[in-house]
Amino acid sequence: MRSVLAIALLVAPASAGAAYVSPQLGGGSPGATGAMKHADVTLQSHAVLVHIDESVPMPRLRPLLEGDEFDPAAPYAMLSGKGYNSQYGWNAGGFINLPSGSAIWVEELDSSLGLEVYQAPVDANGYAPLFGANGSPERWKWSGRMSHNIYAATDFAVTAHWARYRVYLGDTTTGEPLPGYTPAEVTFEFALPGDYDLDGDVDGGDLALWTAAYRDTGPALAADGNGDGIVDAADYTVWRDNVSAAAVSVPEPSTVATAAVLVLARLRTRRW
Repeated sequence: MRSVLAIALLVAPASAGAAYVSPQLGGGSPGATGAMKHADVTLQSHAVLVHIDESVPMPRLRPLLEGDEFDPAAPYAMLSGKGYNSQYGWNAGGFINLPSGSAIWVEELDSSLGLEVYQAPVDANGYAPLFGANGSPERWKWSGRMSHNIYAATDFAVTAHWARYRVYLGDTTTGEPLPGYTPAEVTFEFALPGDYDLDGDVDGGDLALWTAAYRDTGPALAADGNGDGIVDAADYTVWRDNVSAAAVSVPEPSTVATAAVLVLARLRTRRW
């Protein structure tokens, strides 16, 4: 079974000039990195608790770089043309002793428009849609094993994406909540467009990072807002369109152009 953690390139002879690749944990093309961000689930007395590992930065939805493709015959082909990520993982925070005939269920309470969720490949029906998409059940029965579901969106560069869940103890067959058990609520958030330093807002710090990284290339650049593998004027536009007016005044285009010239001058004098 192919894992979402796989990093090997799968080259397809039938696709001239293109490389077939596998999904990455942190999204994007092979070479992008991203640590697992666990949502640890526990059951204490009659209450379900969920704790998100805040030591891992907020995940970012990333698309494939130009020249990379998903095999259209692969079960993850629906990720083509989208920014995606699977760093969030449901995980047991310890031994969970469930009452007979019960299971841990997850129900989506709300989410950003356009965010898609797919089943973790390690679970049954890997890559199947979740939470009502394409006729899928509104509730998802968690298997109890570590499961990194996959999130994707086409508008990742212009829209902030998130999903809010209720995690509860329910009947193992119907999913109906068991009386007497308190559910938990948890929100999975993805980096705001233009939040290049991943501090939860879009401000002058992100512009400074963009300026310092101008013309850098690679698969997972912090200031690459549109995910095309290069930090350029398009990524300034992503920042400008999402910056908080209360956080920082937006520089005039001439100011940005001057900054870019200075950065290019720095690059020309860099020794390789």
